[in-house]
Amino acid sequence: MLVFYRRPMKLESSEIATRSDGTQVMTFSIVLPKVIPSALEFERESRRVVNECGLALMDHGLRSFDTEGEEIRTGGRTYTCKGRQTETYQTSFGSRMIDRSVYQHSGGGKTWVPLEDRARIVALATPHFAQLVSGTLADHNGREAQRIFAEHHQREISLNFIQHLTAETGRLALAKEKKWSYDLVTPPGEVCWIVMGTDGTCTPMCEGGWKQVMVGTITLCNKAGEPGETIYVANAPEDGKATFYERMRREVAVVKKLYPKARWAGISDGARDLRPFLEEHTEVLVLDFFHLTEYVNAAAKACYGETDKAAGWSADALHTLKHDAGGAHMVIDEFREWLDGPEAPALTKLERATIQRAVGYMEANEDRMDYPAALASGYMIGSGVTEAACKTVVKARVCGSGMRWYEASMQQILCLRALRKSTNRWEQFWQKIDRHGC
Repeated sequence: MLVFYRRPMKLESSEIATRSDGTQVMTFSIVLPKVIPSALEFERESRRVVNECGLALMDHGLRSFDTEGEEIRTGGRTYTCKGRQTETYQTSFGSRMIDRSVYQHSGGGKTWVPLEDRARIVALATPHFAQLVSGTLADHNGREAQRIFAEHHQREISLNFIQHLTAETGRLALAKEKKWSYDLVTPPGEVCWIVMGTDGTCTPMCEGGWKQVMVGTITLCNKAGEPGETIYVANAPEDGKATFYERMRREVAVVKKLYPKARWAGISDGARDLRPFLEEHTEVLVLDFFHLTEYVNAAAKACYGETDKAAGWSADALHTLKHDAGGAHMVIDEFREWLDGPEAPALTKLERATIQRAVGYMEANEDRMDYPAALASGYMIGSGVTEAACKTVVKARVCGSGMRWYEASMQQILCLRALRKSTNRWEQFWQKIDRHGC
């Protein structure tokens, strides 16, 4: 029978020695079990001991950011040490209590902790741990985030702490949006078109039921029309779309500065309120081909029913729209023949209404349906990137079973998710915090 000892492995001691060149060496003494009956348990115990070693390292690292209690002058003010106070900091290895110097200006007011400022502490968490926690909650619900940290990091952390730390990180990200810009790595010579898309999707709110979240994408495309780096913006429900468009304009301004020679195309569905913003920033407007397909297919079924003839007609009509100059006008004419032509089929009131909707949709957007020119020029004719963003940035996280949101908390999560989904932005965000502070 295998006998499992309670914590047979332990960190016995850790010591720091200073070398002649000024570098320091930390030595750990770990007591190992006489017998290792289970690789599973041994590996778990090893992780626990590694966490203890990590805590010892973090204790040394965090203390290096503290002061000796000397007077500090910064921002035109002089701060004096009010003594040392103990605080508990959360790290990826566990929590650590540290005595650190607390300062205050001679005129009173809020105290200042140099250690927290210099180490870039976020809500009493080290920056790397804040990155791990907020990134995990941005991708998963709270209970799942707890499970991930327990299983993958042997860190038992409360749901309240996870939510609080992520909220602080989200507020920080939102506060820095107007100040920080992010690098795109694609060389300007490789970007021919920049395609911008906007769309909306509904989410459950604590007040007012289901409301619309706005989503925007800016995608860099090469000469072949292949998408590359993408920037995502997602905005919680608001009265109007002023905040969403303001955030999009900031992104557009940065991208246009980086890629001044690239041409811009705007893609959306037939929603009229999306068009003015796209017209403001792009030179070519495109009606999303997928949405058009839905109207064409519905009209064909209204005329021919659920038959092979309907499917064949739709395929031919979509080919005409995509490849023939003036294809939109030709398809509209055929729809009108179905409605009022001398050989018009017998249609029910509902069937006529379906075909009329297709005609109205195409007539209202005919100037955005020059698909042959789009294909020849090499820019996208579908809003797949934006449609996918509605699902992956928004729906996958905020529309879980039983979820209801307040606007502020949703915006924090959406901001973090947009950073994580946008190319290279999540790591850049934390690098900026490390460089500039919170």
